[in-house]
Amino acid sequence: MNQNEYMIGEIDEHINAVQSLTTPEFLNKIEQAARIVIATINNGKKLLLFGNGGSASDAQHIAAEFTGR
Repeated sequence: MNQNEYMIGEIDEHINAVQSLTTPEFLNKIEQAARIVIATINNGKKLLLFGNGGSASDAQHIAAEFTGR
């Protein structure tokens, strides 16, 4: 496999992964998760966010989005 074939394969894999996010099943799971988060916050409960490395930064970012309004 040459470099171009490798890159095309990686890009195709990414495209397939992104397209899978638009299936009704996955969209329903996203909506369900959002409803749980909203209900948790509206009921005065605690939402725990955590990560390691870059994921820790993602957790901090979403926490700031929830609390910065």
